Amino acid sequence: MSKPVFGHTNLLFHFVIDDIKTRYLGSFFGLLGYVINPLLLLLIYSFIFSGILKIKFGNSAGMDNFAIYLFCGFLPWMAFGESLQRSTTVLSDQRALIKRVLFPKEILPLYITLSVFLAQMAALLSFFVVLPFVGYRLGVSIMVLPILFPFQILFTLGFCLLSSSLNLFFRDIGAFLGTILQVWFFCTPIFYPVDMVPTRFLPLLQVNPMFHLVRIYRETILQNALPTLSSFVYFAVVSCLVFLLGISVFRKVEDRIVDYL
Repeated sequence: MSKPVFGHTNLLFHFVIDDIKTRYLGSFFGLLGYVINPLLLLLIYSFIFSGILKIKFGNSAGMDNFAIYLFCGFLPWMAFGESLQRSTTVLSDQRALIKRVLFPKEILPLYITLSVFLAQMAALLSFFVVLPFVGYRLGVSIMVLPILFPFQILFTLGFCLLSSSLNLFFRDIGAFLGTILQVWFFCTPIFYPVDMVPTRFLPLLQVNPMFHLVRIYRETILQNALPTLSSFVYFAVVSCLVFLLGISVFRKVEDRIVDYL
């Protein structure tokens, strides 16, 4: 980020803490959504898919419990989707503050990205607590995740900066974003294994950066294996490119934000 952002770390910290308190810790149900709700979803998925539907993908590592397999890919997707949806309208949502106070506007998409990411971390830790009780043991491979997290944040932030910028000029982006995310979700192997994808579609799947992000999560957590190097490098490079695109577009429109609010 730019030097002005680093010069406003106290403001950024205030935004993040206030957002966590408002959305997740402001009530009992907020706390439920922050930590307990992912565990409840995991229990529901386990009951429906493993207990009732008896869905299994075979004996491959990490695929013997459909609910666990699903949830491991669902967590990073939820963080990305929520950040993007909230950031798209953050400039208009904060128009009163923007018109009264002078500060680097990229802080607004950034605080949402960080706040949602921290929520994902709490859910991920809860997930780690549950895994031993359903037969999974975490290995040293999860030490790769802290290396992955900065790229995940850059990837998400890049899209958040881009969508918040474009929403200034095309106010109907928010209306279509839900549909776009839904299509993207089903084009990512979250509810199904890669083995079920027809060979002719695999090149398209390889282009999808979320495919590589979900793959890295599953390899390191469920398979106790180091991530595929090509997937890690590809996601890291795409994350940096998406961030550079997002921050470039945002800075081009930053001086005109007040005029369009």
